[in-house]
Amino acid sequence: MASLAFDERISIDAPFQIARDIALTLGGRYFLWLAFDRRDASFDLLRSLVGGAYGQKIEVDGMLHDAGEPPGLPIPVQWSLRSPTGALVAGAESDILGAHSWSSREVGRLLYDGDLRAGDYRFTATLAEGIVEFRGIRVQLRLDKEPKLQ
Repeated sequence: MASLAFDERISIDAPFQIARDIALTLGGRYFLWLAFDRRDASFDLLRSLVGGAYGQKIEVDGMLHDAGEPPGLPIPVQWSLRSPTGALVAGAESDILGAHSWSSREVGRLLYDGDLRAGDYRFTATLAEGIVEFRGIRVQLRLDKEPKLQ
């Protein structure tokens, strides 16, 4: 049984700040994603903005070499998940580059994966400066137990 804890459309071409109370009905491994809508830009544009499988290694003649995938643009989202008492449960400023998954509908950049207990939390996310290159591209910020894109 999947548990979608948070799924909100955001615009990263402008600064944003989100603060939401959420309830995790199931404990377990959760994934925090930025999911970019493939209908809003060409494959090549999304690959240059979000990145490819950055850092991936391929074997050539028995040696590992960088696959040469583009890193994409940094998206420095600061986020946190806090308990009702305000204790930090998880959080970071994302410094992740590259895309982690591609589907027919979305390109995903994984910001976090970790084990969380069932319970009530306060989720916050902030992007201090917009990234104009993403204008017109719909983005979902999603915290979910399923690491799959739509």
